[in-house]
Amino acid sequence: MQPVVASAAVAQPFTEPPGQLAHMFRLLRRDRLAVMGLLILVGFVLVALGAPWLAPHDPVAQNLRTTKLPPAWQAGGTWEHPLGTDRLGRDLLSRILHGARVSLLVGVFGAALAGLLGLVAGLLAGYLGGWVDALVTAGVNLLLAVPYLVLVIVVAAVVGRSLLNVILLFGITTAPIFARVTRGEVLRLRNTAFVEATLAVGTPSARVLWRHIVPNLTGPLVTLATFEMSAMIFYEAGLGFLGLSVPPNVPSWGNLLAVGRESLMAGMPWLSLYPGLAIALTALGINLLGDWLRDVLDPRTRR
Repeated sequence: MQPVVASAAVAQPFTEPPGQLAHMFRLLRRDRLAVMGLLILVGFVLVALGAPWLAPHDPVAQNLRTTKLPPAWQAGGTWEHPLGTDRLGRDLLSRILHGARVSLLVGVFGAALAGLLGLVAGLLAGYLGGWVDALVTAGVNLLLAVPYLVLVIVVAAVVGRSLLNVILLFGITTAPIFARVTRGEVLRLRNTAFVEATLAVGTPSARVLWRHIVPNLTGPLVTLATFEMSAMIFYEAGLGFLGLSVPPNVPSWGNLLAVGRESLMAGMPWLSLYPGLAIALTALGINLLGDWLRDVLDPRTRR
């Protein structure tokens, strides 16, 4: 009689655990507010990229025969200019679409520059300590002691009006916030067991910073960058409103608000209303996405 060989269980195919991006995407689908924020932000990014093709008119072209037109659904309006025109006959919709480019460029590159400068300063201060920490901390505290809007307005008035100046201004003046957050996280991580064990086996300090400390700073800094990007869009609009942002011939949401301010008393509120709505919606989308990133990237609140 032949021995009966027990059949082994059918081997299941090995499936690799989902990656971080796939896990974040699943969490994103569960958060309706985050999805709405992402859609709003992506929509404005697409509008900014496609402004030359989406805009029905040249944003700086003047036509004195079509001045002060109201939106198309109001009496006297026309669908040739859906959101109306200003005192010089410039199409408001076209100017808003092109203005998205300025606001998003300031927000993205300003936050990126601030994050880079703050990361370097915070890493040096938190990891090296000593006189380097004292010097960086003193500089950060000095800049943060000055009211931010006063500092920005004064510097903007001195350096002049240009897109590059606005980006550099916001990046440099916001860097102390990133430096303070980075320094605090580095001080915390430097005393953790895995960093001390890595140093104990003779790993160079540069490798410890790059491989073990910087990756753990991603969550706090990315979250902070989203909120600062939203704030920079507001600040740029404020500078444009005061005449201190990009030159007046460049369509930006801040410049549009400045023009709209002069037209409110003339009974043309749409010149301020629709640029203001664009600013508010963009900031709302970024903040909703930033709230979700904070919950996902912070291990203390990760679902």
